[in-house]
Amino acid sequence: MNILTMIARKIIKNYWLVLSLFIGILVTITLVASIPIYTTGSLQNLVLSDSQRYQENHGTYPGIITHELNWRELQPQLDRVEILEQIVEANENVLRRQIDMPRVNSGIMLTSSGLQGERASSDSTLRNVFLRSLSGFEDHITLVQGREPEHSGTPDVFEVYVHDRALVDMDIFLGEEIRLKHRSMNEDIIVRPVGTFQAKEQTELFWPEPPETLEGMFILADDVFQEHLLPLDHFVEKVLIYSTYDYTRLDISDAYKLLPIQRMLRTESIRATESTDVSISSPMIKIVHYFLHQEGQFRMMTISFFIPILTMLLIYLFMISNLIVERQQAEIAVLRSRGAGKRQISFIYLVETLLLCGLALLIGPFLGLLMSKMVGSTLVLWNLSNAKLYLPNSH
Repeated sequence: MNILTMIARKIIKNYWLVLSLFIGILVTITLVASIPIYTTGSLQNLVLSDSQRYQENHGTYPGIITHELNWRELQPQLDRVEILEQIVEANENVLRRQIDMPRVNSGIMLTSSGLQGERASSDSTLRNVFLRSLSGFEDHITLVQGREPEHSGTPDVFEVYVHDRALVDMDIFLGEEIRLKHRSMNEDIIVRPVGTFQAKEQTELFWPEPPETLEGMFILADDVFQEHLLPLDHFVEKVLIYSTYDYTRLDISDAYKLLPIQRMLRTESIRATESTDVSISSPMIKIVHYFLHQEGQFRMMTISFFIPILTMLLIYLFMISNLIVERQQAEIAVLRSRGAGKRQISFIYLVETLLLCGLALLIGPFLGLLMSKMVGSTLVLWNLSNAKLYLPNSH
């Protein structure tokens, strides 16, 4: 108690110098505490801004993860319906475990092999046309001409949609029957276009590929395609499983969990299909991978930015400490005349320093967080370093 009373008297007597010392300690702790907070927040902003820039430049939503499988050479003895269910389930398990962002859309897109179409109304043929299905397709289109397809239990003729421009590009008309052939099929498939469509406005997040890619395709209902055409050997050429996430809700501290997704999905696909013809793609994962790879460099840049300031603060603290000691030479002489040793006097100063540092440690991290939020983006550091941390075009 006597030591605390003595320290309190010392602080009151030299309160201006002690206050200056405390401010120096507080600013130092605040800056040191703000370095990891600032680095994490800056990386978060860089990932989000680069994702937005990617969307503007490429017209593709970066939060999509596509899982594409080529089934052209899939073994005939394999049950394609069962394999698709296995892959979808494995895909769902991996993404649920690895991604914490809210999912805004998901689905399956099935595409046939290239087919040859024979028209009943003329001798002309259609070469290299495709049948495609897409989950939730009818909820995201506008019917332009004709009517919606009807789906009977065991159709002899499949009623399909075509893109609004396909009537001219493919030189067909609504209601005519087209017989589709392929060398691997024993029987022909007959389709009848009954309606044309356009993509609804503000449905960009739904489409795993731009709607313009559907101009040379016949679009069949997803459930009809999976029931009647998916089981056929060598008919389905491409399977695309996709999930779209709100990348603006990405937490950079959990971003490392995104990195193994491609490897995990690929492993599950190879196990199910015994084929290595698998492609996993996500602009978001590429962007995250790039910036996390640059994290060490970015952290060093941040530290190098703060080093001159911290150096000046340490010099400031050293000068203030010397002033305090010089002002208290008389008090030190009195303590020594009363029998206090060097260790006891040093202990008094140590306790005083610990009290000031402890109080600064309680306040400093909160000020560091506040300062990082006030700084906001990385503009200051960016201008000082002139660093280019953009995603390369090759990515």
